[in-house]
Amino acid sequence: LGEWQAQLRADAVMMLCILLLIGVLSYKVERANRATQLSALHDGFTGIANRRCFDETIEREFRRAVRNRQSLSLIMVDIDFFKSFNDGYGHPAGDACLRAISNAVESVLRRPGDLAARYGGEEIAVVLPETDVAGAVQIVNDLLTAVRSCAIAHESSTFGIVTVSAGVAAWNPEQRPAECAQLVEMADTA
Repeated sequence: LGEWQAQLRADAVMMLCILLLIGVLSYKVERANRATQLSALHDGFTGIANRRCFDETIEREFRRAVRNRQSLSLIMVDIDFFKSFNDGYGHPAGDACLRAISNAVESVLRRPGDLAARYGGEEIAVVLPETDVAGAVQIVNDLLTAVRSCAIAHESSTFGIVTVSAGVAAWNPEQRPAECAQLVEMADTA
């Protein structure tokens, strides 16, 4: 039995080493998957959420708002005269401007469920679950103050600095369920 027990111990050690190796590799693969998923939902350029994350979030939050009969607001932010800014100051300055405005927008969001996302080009969308129009307008006012405080020079603008335009749309529990796309369209139009 001594030879059999020695072989059993050797096999047990080898099996333990294999299981440990599988565990370590599984952990590393899981971490890499989480990092990939996170990067797939964030705009690497601005550091805020990307369009894919926005699309998933607005659909989910719209369904939740309808189901729970809660308000949902959406703000669409557009950097004013951005093309002339890029043309006048160059693309590196335009890139820095876009990052600064994105950071300013994100800085006014206070709740974990609020989301600022790059919608496209120089547009940023802000999703505000459980927020009515009055709450969204307050966020817009805070956002405008944050952008103004950046004081990014823009000689082509009548204000002399980079400004933004913001449109607000809200779904409230008194409305019949509409389409999420209508909410986005209303905010963009506003």
